[in-house]
Amino acid sequence: MMKKYRRIIGAAMKYVKQADPNSHAYPLIWLDSLVNTSLKYINGQKLIRSSIDHLKVFENVNKCEVYIRSISQDERIILIVSDKLAREIIPRIHELRQVSSIYIHCLGKSTNEKWIKQYKKVKDIVTQFNQLIDKIRFERSKRCQNQVNEPLSISLFQTNAYHEQSNNIFNDQFI
Repeated sequence: MMKKYRRIIGAAMKYVKQADPNSHAYPLIWLDSLVNTSLKYINGQKLIRSSIDHLKVFENVNKCEVYIRSISQDERIILIVSDKLAREIIPRIHELRQVSSIYIHCLGKSTNEKWIKQYKKVKDIVTQFNQLIDKIRFERSKRCQNQVNEPLSISLFQTNAYHEQSNNIFNDQFI
């Protein structure tokens, strides 16, 4: 009987070790008023999508916030937001459990550094798409590594027909 359980546990451990890093990937949400109109941002979307499988874009703060709030609290997202919209959305969504990390994409890094220090989920201010992708890839691989290294919890139960039968007899006599 124990050999059977060892095979099950071994198979489960093998599955965990071979897990695809994208299977634990958090969806990316990109909020920028120019995300669908500027050629630079459209090319940025293509670049991000070439290496990150799930990207949803928003031009409107309210629609983005509604979407984030509609996500299950068991799910996590990574938010990319323009410096122009960051001051509006970050205070509104920072405390949501769904929000794992926030990256601010902007042209001038020094202009935002002071006010964001109060928001621990803001991981960085980036100016280049390649830099942004590298940081998100690193964060995702680190998260996947942490999930694979977590202990695997398995509960084993053995049914005992005699025990169940004796309980049924006792319950019938009690009633």
